[in-house]
Order: sequence, then structure tokens, then C-alpha cells
Amino acid sequence: MRIVLVNLDFPPIGGPGVWRIAALAKYMALAGHQVTVVCSDRSSWHSRIDPSLLNDLPSEIRIHRIHSLFLKDILRLFHQKAHQTSWAWLKTVFLGIAWRFERYWPNPVIFWALKAAFKTMRLAKDENVDCIITSGPQHLSHLSGYLSSKRSQVKWVMDFRDPWTRPIKNSDSSYQYRLSAWLENKFIQRSDRVVVVSPTWLDDIAEGFQPKQRKKFVLKLNGHDIRFVPLASRSKSVSSRTVIHFNGMLAPGTAEVFPTMLQALHIVERRGIFPDELKITFCGIPEDLYNGSDEETTFQYIGNIGALSHDEAIQQCLCSDALLVIVSDDPFYRGMIPGKLYEAIALGKHIVAVVGQNSDVRSLLEGYPHVTYANSSDADSVADTLISIALSTRAGKLLSLPSEIERQAMAEKFSRQKQADDYVSLIEEVLSE
Repeated sequence: MRIVLVNLDFPPIGGPGVWRIAALAKYMALAGHQVTVVCSDRSSWHSRIDPSLLNDLPSEIRIHRIHSLFLKDILRLFHQKAHQTSWAWLKTVFLGIAWRFERYWPNPVIFWALKAAFKTMRLAKDENVDCIITSGPQHLSHLSGYLSSKRSQVKWVMDFRDPWTRPIKNSDSSYQYRLSAWLENKFIQRSDRVVVVSPTWLDDIAEGFQPKQRKKFVLKLNGHDIRFVPLASRSKSVSSRTVIHFNGMLAPGTAEVFPTMLQALHIVERRGIFPDELKITFCGIPEDLYNGSDEETTFQYIGNIGALSHDEAIQQCLCSDALLVIVSDDPFYRGMIPGKLYEAIALGKHIVAVVGQNSDVRSLLEGYPHVTYANSSDADSVADTLISIALSTRAGKLLSLPSEIERQAMAEKFSRQKQADDYVSLIEEVLSE
């Protein structure tokens, strides 16, 4: 089959937006399908680059990297001009222009989305494409599928890694929100299938559609691409310090929990667990999450090791006693299942899940007993969990780990290759209609 994948982020861009679409491209190409990717040459919201990710992609994949202007570029320009001028009135003018762009610009990636849509339409028409898969966020990537399917009748699958406007997180009355909601509704009605990554978000996004339309909604969980885990690397000897590692970016849905973690560590300190007994490491902590008054106390428990390549991140996971998964207790994030959770399962590590009581993470981990839970909105709950783990280490007890047979079974269940195979079956089903 000839398949076009449209997603703003793609390797060597790193970060959470690349894994799903990169894995689909990889395994579809390895299965013999003609895969073309339409993406951006940079991310619209971060600067993480990991060139090693390209080493894992088959050379047969064709990649069209589209350069465009983002809203952040416009804002940076006027903020720089405001900073450079010595005239107060001109500074006010520049900042006012930036404010108006931020408030009234229709979408942060609109130029890229339009360029990507025109490119995808040409591909669909000139190369007789069988199916287009558009993935978001950024959700304006779905414009490519919408316009292409209207012009050439190509089959189109919308892939939601996160919600767009459903469910409503806040009472947003801006014209941008209303425009996005209108586009989302129109796109869903036009698409052949709508793929969502968690049960809760599937229900949220499908809500309000007629039964005939609801049939097009499909659940396809995320996964991992861990192929080999040395058995010796999972065996930990008892040491005086427990290291719990957060393998990912503190982004919306996780960053909100960081202040709760800090409060919990204050409690941990007051209750006699010291930094030489407990360490929580992060792959980069945004500056706005730091609190100067906490640095000499709470941050003794925290290690900020900075951004890592994927291979380095896996090694860091294997060297840690447990892996931390955090998700906000906000109802909007109930359906959020971090992609790194699947890697933690595949690595066979003990998981410390700091999530909401109704989080889909808890449902996913029902078949994985090697988990310690805490409520992400309750600092006391988090502190109790951390203290319990530290006291176990103090007593010479190891955290529970799955057997190798258990690990392999769970790893196979959530493998990216299986996910890609399921996606191919879905496309074949759509093409047969």
C-alpha cells in the first residue's frame, strides 16, 4: 500500500510528539509498504533534537520536511525588538503587537498546516495514495487529510494522540477555540476512521456523534519499541539510596504535578528520610517549575540530568530502582497515558504511578502488579509512597519486579510493531469498504 503520514514532529526532532508516527512509518516500511512522511523541519514548541532516532528508520521512507513560520517566531521577533529599543513608547508598541498576535492569531502552526496540506494533496493526486494518516497535536495537521480526501477521495484516518477541543478543559469563548471546535467536528465527519489512544478520551471525543458516526471511532493504544533488555540490567542489588527516575518531558498533564512532588518531598524530609536515601531524577526541569526557596532543601532530593538521547534515556531507566509516571488529577487528563509508561513495562521496572484515582493509567496497569500508587493531587499520599519505598530500601528489601516471562508477555502486548500491524489491518478494512 501507498501510505502518507502527516505529523508536525518527526525525527531527528525528539520529544513526546514523534514516537507514535515514527514507529508507524518504520514498521509499515519494513512490512513492504510505500511510506511517505510530511512533517516540519523543527518543532513548534520545543528544541529537543536526537539525531540517533534517524538510525532506526528504514532508508525507504520518503520524508518531506516543510519549513514555515510559527507563531512563536513572530512573538520572539517583537519581544526582541522591545528588549532592544531604549524608547519606552516604542517598547510598548512592540509588546502590544506581540500581545495582539498571541491573542488573535488563528493557530500557532497555520502556515505549516497549509503548506503540509498542499503537499499532501499533490502526493495523493500524483502518486495514487491509498491512505493518509494525520496525527495530532498539532491538530491542524488533520487539514491535510480533510482537503486531500475531498479532492481525490483518498481514504483518511485521523489519529488523536491527545484531545483537540473535546472534552472542554476550560470555558474558552475565544474565536480560535470556536474555530478549532468547528474544524474538529467537520474533520471527524469527513474522515473514514478516528483513532484515539485511551478509553476515556475515546468516549470524550466520540460524545455527541450519532451512532452511525460513532462506529468510526477506534481505540489504538500507544506502545514501545524496546527490543532487548539484558536480564542482568534488571537485577538491582540493595543500596543505601533508592533512585526513582522520570523518563520524559515535564509537559502539560505532567508538569502540573511537579509542585505536589515538591510538597511531598518537604514532608519526606520532615519525617526523617534524607537525600542520601532517596533521589528522584528528571530529564530536564523547566525553569518556571523551580522555586528558589526550595532549592537548598527539597531539590537535594532531585537530580536534573538534562535532556538525553533515547538510548541514553533507556540506560538511565535500567540503572534506576523504579520509574516514575505522573499524570495530573485534572479531569481533562484522566485519559492521558504517557508513552513512557509502555517503555517502563517493557523494561520490566517497578513503576511508581503518581496519578489520579480515575486515571486510565490505573486501568492499563491492572495486569502489571509491580506498581506503587499515589494520588497526584495529594502531597501526603505521594509522601507516604516515597517514604514507604525508602523505608523498604533501608530495611534491605528490593522493589518487586516481574519475571522475565511476565516482562516479555507484557512487552509483546504493547509493542510498536504490533501497533503498526493493527494499523495496517485497520487501513485494509477501510479500503475494503
